Amino acid sequence: MIETTRKQREFARREEDILSAALSLFERADWQSVTVAQIANKAEIGKGTVYKHFACKEEIYARIALSHFEQFREQWPIKIPEENRLAAVEQILRLAFQISLDDPVGAKVAHYCHRADVRKRLPETVAKAFEDMEKHDQCFFEDLLEAGMKSGEIPRQSVEELVIALHASFHGTLRMIWDGEIAAFEGLTPERFIEINSQFMVAGILGKRSH
Repeated sequence: MIETTRKQREFARREEDILSAALSLFERADWQSVTVAQIANKAEIGKGTVYKHFACKEEIYARIALSHFEQFREQWPIKIPEENRLAAVEQILRLAFQISLDDPVGAKVAHYCHRADVRKRLPETVAKAFEDMEKHDQCFFEDLLEAGMKSGEIPRQSVEELVIALHASFHGTLRMIWDGEIAAFEGLTPERFIEINSQFMVAGILGKRSH
């Protein structure tokens, strides 16, 4: 039993070493071109050892992404508030943006893992973990918006279409920051850019769209 426990600790430590090595390499602008061999070299282990822990490079992406999402989930509201639902929506949006700023590598990898071609290459158990996480978060957010509409805080509209628009605005905002596009606007910081877009997204929730 002691020997098994020791081996389990060593296995877990080596796995963390691999993920840490990958994270440091993914700080590069061309992070998607990083190979498993480079990760193994950074972690000072053999390439074959990496594959004892991860079936493919996409699984490394997924583990980093899930860890990033967990930071958000730790601060996610446990239940839908009984009032001020719109304020809760704005709080969640700002929280998601802030965590993405604090963990840019994890956020970029998580964004990449939304791609269908990446999901197809994931082991079944990891793909299911993603699916369960997304389903839980999406249902919570949709229920929050629906509760706001029922209370009259938010104008009645298609919840599905609203979530799509918010998703596009959120990822578009981050993409502009990551690609350095906001540098074209003198004096505009990522924090201020996020504040502007958060306010715009909330205004969009309250606005009436033409049919």
